[in-house]
Amino acid sequence: MIYRELRLLSKCKLVFKDCILYSSGYGYCLEAVFYFLYSGNVNSGSVNNRGSNGNYWSSTANNNNNAYNLNLNSTNVNPGTNNNNKYNGRTIRCLVSS
Repeated sequence: MIYRELRLLSKCKLVFKDCILYSSGYGYCLEAVFYFLYSGNVNSGSVNNRGSNGNYWSSTANNNNNAYNLNLNSTNVNPGTNNNNKYNGRTIRCLVSS
């Protein structure tokens, strides 16, 4: 069984946990902590949501014009469910991973 978890621990601190559990009861988990800034975004030349939302591009394009992005704020994490026009400004990567 594969178990995946994505948690927002505190403002800007995101934990990704990936576990594989075998029927014998044994398994292993890998956990990574990432720190994101609430960088906001750019739409139609205006900076929006700086300090309240983080928007980060995925490397996965939906088509020639759109790509997926991670969106997070103080209460929600939306991994790869947002599909936005590449013309809109999003941050490229998180600041630090540990």
